[in-house]
Amino acid sequence: MVRLTDALNAVVLRAGDICLAISAVVILFLAVVGSADVLGTYLFLKPVPVARELSAELLVLLIFGALPRVERMRRHIEVDLVMERMPGLLQRLSRVLALATGLAVFLVLAQGALAMATESYEYGEFAAAVIRFPVWPIKVVFAAMVVTSVAEYLRQIVVAISTIRHPTRATEGGTDG
Repeated sequence: MVRLTDALNAVVLRAGDICLAISAVVILFLAVVGSADVLGTYLFLKPVPVARELSAELLVLLIFGALPRVERMRRHIEVDLVMERMPGLLQRLSRVLALATGLAVFLVLAQGALAMATESYEYGEFAAAVIRFPVWPIKVVFAAMVVTSVAEYLRQIVVAISTIRHPTRATEGGTDG
């Protein structure tokens, strides 16, 4: 059972790393295309034809690609002022409740993202732009990123529940592994 848990833990962590890598590639791509668009527009009076449309479609990957890592590292916004004054057990229970709430939100997002990606794929959706490009691959990757966030929330909940009875386990897999 421990090997299975470790293997699932490794898969979720690796999926989160892949999402972050995709996010990094997207931000680099957006920077290059955005720069080329600005330079082309102001120096040569020829903007990059699909720069705005493609950038708008890819922004979702930039944001949602980083979310599994943000959750893993606990870099989201927390109200430490209140949490620091709570007894240890209450802090750990609060963490489980917060994670369960995040999980519920991301389950709803995942359901919508999977439906949207499926529909987009089935119709072979393309962007309405000067140069048409397929949108469905972006939506499929987005859905995979949201599902990865769901898996990360589940992983964090398992870790958080194990710390309720055994507070020394708080650092074991809770943030980076």
